Amino acid sequence: VKLADSKSLIVGTGDDFTINHDGSNTGLVNNTGHLYISNYADDKDIVFQNDNGSGGVTEYLRLDGSGQYLYLSASLGMYYADGCAARWGNDGDLIAYHDATDSHIANATGELIITQNTNDGNININCDDGSNGVTTYMSFDGGDTLINAYKDIVLSSSTNSPMLKLQVDGVTSDYGLKNVGGEFQIIHTTTDVPLVKMSSAGKMGINTGNTSI
Repeated sequence: VKLADSKSLIVGTGDDFTINHDGSNTGLVNNTGHLYISNYADDKDIVFQNDNGSGGVTEYLRLDGSGQYLYLSASLGMYYADGCAARWGNDGDLIAYHDATDSHIANATGELIITQNTNDGNININCDDGSNGVTTYMSFDGGDTLINAYKDIVLSSSTNSPMLKLQVDGVTSDYGLKNVGGEFQIIHTTTDVPLVKMSSAGKMGINTGNTSI
């Protein structure tokens, strides 16, 4: 069947499906039920190709029938518009999106686990370096099994509760760090009694209890 431009191939008693070319573009229009694209050939794929920008065509997306996966091969990947979230999980449990100002990763079910499986590989946290570049602020070193901090770490709390509790071999110790009225204190967390105090004036007190230094 060969149809001239702007002539339609119409399928279905109620004109349910239409194929049309208007001289510039081709349209497939379904008006009833779902639109299925199926490949029943064993271990074969459905391949989406498009212009490659160099006078030819290339594969952009493939539904792999033997491997049972979706393979995206577009050189620039996939773009999501601002505010449009990528979702994973049956109930959209993990989402990632950019709201035109900030980027967000949010998990709603279970734990959020970040794993580096490369032998002796690191997980690096990089951020702006204040000089139009980026630098590593913290590294989880898989070779030396260390956590390396390359910048100052500031611990803060809006209450007098410990800013940092110490844990050894999975057991929380009876000691912690906190800031009280400008004094940096090493405290006994059970009794909340300071063992060491260091003031902003450079003074240090040991076993002074709750007395100011």
